[in-house]
Amino acid sequence: MKLLFVLMMSGLLIACSQTVEQSSAVDAPLESTVSIEDNAFSPNTVTIKRGGTITFVNEDSAAHTVTSDSFDSGDLKKGESFEQTFTKTGSVSIHCANHPGMSMKVIVK
Repeated sequence: MKLLFVLMMSGLLIACSQTVEQSSAVDAPLESTVSIEDNAFSPNTVTIKRGGTITFVNEDSAAHTVTSDSFDSGDLKKGESFEQTFTKTGSVSIHCANHPGMSMKVIVK
């Protein structure tokens, strides 16, 4: 009887964790904005739904890039922006090619 109870509870926990994981992907936004200022991306971690777009806006006096393994904005001057749509789930590391210490992460669900 105890074994049956343990098995039932395990199944319930697995089902609940899958539901939470699925609802997190549904709750992720389709659009987000990242500011570039003071040699930093803000926020430095963004979660977005697959197919969603992030707009990067350079509010800094220095030129910056939005660069990953699969895209590069080129130099963005103050006031310029760059949009990137994320079509694959997973984690994307982004950095500024002009400033090696500037980095952020995009989580695509």
